[in-house]
Amino acid sequence: MAPAMQDEAQAEDTDQALQPDQPDAASETIGGDGSNIQLLPITADTGLDLEGELGCSFQTEPDNALLFIAKANVGDEFRARGGINNNGYAETLTGTETGGFSMLEADGGKFGGKGMILTLTPVEQRVNDGTETVSQSAKLLVQRADGAERTYQGVWTCGP
Repeated sequence: MAPAMQDEAQAEDTDQALQPDQPDAASETIGGDGSNIQLLPITADTGLDLEGELGCSFQTEPDNALLFIAKANVGDEFRARGGINNNGYAETLTGTETGGFSMLEADGGKFGGKGMILTLTPVEQRVNDGTETVSQSAKLLVQRADGAERTYQGVWTCGP
């Protein structure tokens, strides 16, 4: 191959390697129809209004994006309610089991909504800051009806 043609071929290989938006690039979403699961940060403008006496929140690490909130009343007969910002749409989810706030705080839980299931699993308790607030390392598994799933790592914080 002539040197000029060799340089062109190397430049094309380098350009292709530097393009992150290639269709075959790895996605954080596994399976499904190929579209990404995109939970966006919850803000005051998201429009979630959950009922419950006490609540918990899940924030990603290290960027502290608030991706999931849940509330429940005290008492084993109550189900928790949760909320997400699913790619710009506020969605409310319902806990699949009863157990009230104490279950929500200790076990996280599984929540179902419009074609999605979220499973929040606390992993490791963090040092208590001396308040009634409890923080735990946790993972949030988001599963879509088409078989897609994505896991977020972060912190599950519960309290008044």
